[in-house]
Amino acid sequence: MTDSPVLESLEAGWSVATITERCRVLHGTLHARKVPTPELDAMAPGGAQNQTADPLGAAVVWYAHLRARFELEQHRAAEATARAQADVAAALSAEPVPVRLQALDAPTAVYPKSYHALRFLDTLDHALRRVVAVAQDADDVGVEAFAPLVESLAVRLWAWILTSEGPELPFDEHKDAEPPAWTKALTPEDLLTLFEAHLEVNRGRVTRIAQLFPGEGTHESRLSLAGFLGTTAQELGHRPFDLLRRWSVGEAFAQAAVAAQSAREARAAADEAARAKAS
Repeated sequence: MTDSPVLESLEAGWSVATITERCRVLHGTLHARKVPTPELDAMAPGGAQNQTADPLGAAVVWYAHLRARFELEQHRAAEATARAQADVAAALSAEPVPVRLQALDAPTAVYPKSYHALRFLDTLDHALRRVVAVAQDADDVGVEAFAPLVESLAVRLWAWILTSEGPELPFDEHKDAEPPAWTKALTPEDLLTLFEAHLEVNRGRVTRIAQLFPGEGTHESRLSLAGFLGTTAQELGHRPFDLLRRWSVGEAFAQAAVAAQSAREARAAADEAARAKAS
């Protein structure tokens, strides 16, 4: 057996034509997985990564590059699937994201919230974003100047809602509410910590679950999030009021995604059984 990959290819019965055909299949697969076209072009004979003059050698190098890139995509896909599966479990169990705040006696986690609670948070968002923007690009004087804003009722309510256990608001929004004392000691750095955890637990998980369980149609749904959750409530046999207020958005979405995937797999199995019976 020779150490030359080109001669090994010849001994294995490969030719320029057979290798090229395999490369075309791999190229199409990687293109479908949205690997950038310039990157794929660089691997082909004559490309930046494949300057081999011999036609057979160039085909072998092309195949080697494509195969390595395909294995990398497979690895990334497996990691993404594992992460999304973990996100489903975390969403269904309402798992919070741990945080460490500087304020004394402050909570240690940010919890997934319901649609109703997130809508309430939206009304507080303007004041919060001012704090975050200044805290990300300010000297000590600038941060001190924004201390009153950090201690404002809107920001304190925002922090209280995110760190209260469960998906619901920790108070009756129709009555005056006084946030806990620890919210008065929040720093801009604390708010950045809360903001990042909030994005992860209330948006990041849902996004990754959506990537794991893609929709079936070719047309984008015109339903709003509230409309989607209302439909989900009906499909799962729950009152929309309960789902919108007492379920976190992540939990509702995970339930809907898992149910849809189970139905999809059941239909595929039934179709396969029907084809087998017909043949």
